[in-house]
Amino acid sequence: MTQGVKNGLKATADANTGKMEIALIRDGKEICVTDIELSETCAAAGLLLGAAATASDQLPPQGAIPIISVAPTGYNFGRNHISGSDDLILYFGASALGIAIPRDHMAAIGQRLIALSAGGQPQ
Repeated sequence: MTQGVKNGLKATADANTGKMEIALIRDGKEICVTDIELSETCAAAGLLLGAAATASDQLPPQGAIPIISVAPTGYNFGRNHISGSDDLILYFGASALGIAIPRDHMAAIGQRLIALSAGGQPQ
């Protein structure tokens, strides 16, 4: 039985092999296990987050959304392939995840970052 996970995913990374093991959990048991290169972890996260975004268009609004905080090893901004958007790029070791942000929202993000860095509250 997998500790604490009834239905969902479990992931463990091995820096020696450069791979991550991902297990699908159902009713507390691993039903499928595979490994991927650490450099591909953000691709897997992107697939999951993209599916969640697509599903949210088809579901009624939910209550409070739980937030999981993960500290990236670095970040940057860059261009992407989506018209009128740029990427917030988050690096996690050898893996990177680009989050498309509409250009007209970039100023608001900058203002919130300035407020946070000054010790204020984001608006």
